Amino acid sequence: MILYIQQTKTNFNMEWLVSKGDELICKAEAPFERGQFRTSFRYCDNREQSTYFNPMDTSFGRGLAERMSFKIFEAGGHIGHIVGRTQKTGKFFGAYPYYEFMYLGEEYRGYEVGFGSRGLFICFYKGDTLLAVADKQLRVVNFKDVYTAYIEDENIVPLFIPFLMYYDVTQHGDVMDIAVASIQHKRVDTIQKELIAKYDPSFIPRIQGLENTN
Repeated sequence: MILYIQQTKTNFNMEWLVSKGDELICKAEAPFERGQFRTSFRYCDNREQSTYFNPMDTSFGRGLAERMSFKIFEAGGHIGHIVGRTQKTGKFFGAYPYYEFMYLGEEYRGYEVGFGSRGLFICFYKGDTLLAVADKQLRVVNFKDVYTAYIEDENIVPLFIPFLMYYDVTQHGDVMDIAVASIQHKRVDTIQKELIAKYDPSFIPRIQGLENTN
């Protein structure tokens, strides 16, 4: 499955549209709220989710990770979280960042892998299995980010979309930034070999090939 994710509103009230070809798959909205950040997800099959972030809310735990995580809700209940972590490599001072995604008791991980002007990719794993890759458009107009997501299985969509919105908000959110005819070129240069290895260059062509045969 190949999805196109376009941020359509920025500044205080943020919005993203997720589509497959001409078909709208999901609409995500994050209206301004003082002291907290909440994103709602409405899918074409009437499924609804939300993520919630409030570092002052200790009802989910008092530790730093609990307070800094984005909580995931679905069907009125708390089903997981997303939070940034650091993976040690065993080398002297060796480590790299990753994102922990817990969903209904199952752990997934996300990795940002950048090759400068050659591309920026967000890779989503369960264990050693790569499930999805998002290719972020480096040219950003008026602070509105664009992604193309390549997904192994459509059942991963309600996991990968909230994760990708979390990544976009925390890494490229540009909250309170608004401009007319603003153009930026964002790039990331990943240097850790262990992190670079998380990007499989054969994954996107394989998903493209599967899409062309359907």
